[in-house]
Amino acid sequence: MAEFFAVVAAAGVGRRLGGLAKQHRLLAGRPMLAHSTAALLADPRIRQVLVVVAAGDDQAAAALADFPAERVAVAAVGGPSRAATVAAGLGKCPAADSDIIVVHDAARPCLHREDLARLLDAAAESADGALLAAPVAATIKRGKDGASTATVDRRDLWEAMTPQAAPAALLRSVLSADSPATDEAQALEMAGRTPRLVPAGHPNPKVTEAADLQLAEWLLARAAAGP
Repeated sequence: MAEFFAVVAAAGVGRRLGGLAKQHRLLAGRPMLAHSTAALLADPRIRQVLVVVAAGDDQAAAALADFPAERVAVAAVGGPSRAATVAAGLGKCPAADSDIIVVHDAARPCLHREDLARLLDAAAESADGALLAAPVAATIKRGKDGASTATVDRRDLWEAMTPQAAPAALLRSVLSADSPATDEAQALEMAGRTPRLVPAGHPNPKVTEAADLQLAEWLLARAAAGP
């Protein structure tokens, strides 16, 4: 029976947030990286989480010190792009070819346990993998030279999130360090695969700008307070 392993992309350098890598920013008293890792460990089906950081990262080990060593490992092999970081992580992940690898961004610390569970269920059933996503609700415009030129039909549009998952052998075959894909689903699509869309039932924002930190902290505090 296939097992689940996770790879966390955490090699960012924090250019947009003033120099401190965002995965090491404190949210609700813990580094963002710890929240993202804990969210994956919440599902006992994930055998191990491999956190991929940049060479010379001297903060990740401390951020993850409270997690059991048999379930969390750190690999300082992160590259200059997300694709390079994930590809390096896939090479270090101990998953067998028949296992399923779940890729998650450290910058999405608010992953909900129910959404993760549904993603794992879908990935176990789909030979082409699966990704957490949300239907686009906003009105989308196409612009040129600072002016709106058209309104895009949003009926078939989805906002991709992480985690994204696929069989280990497949994921390793479609993603390389120099891949132009911006996420694993795109790499799968470029190879002719059709990963399954798993609708997210809870907010799962990516922390990119300073304002995102406040939203993520609020969401984490609300989750900690319970229903």
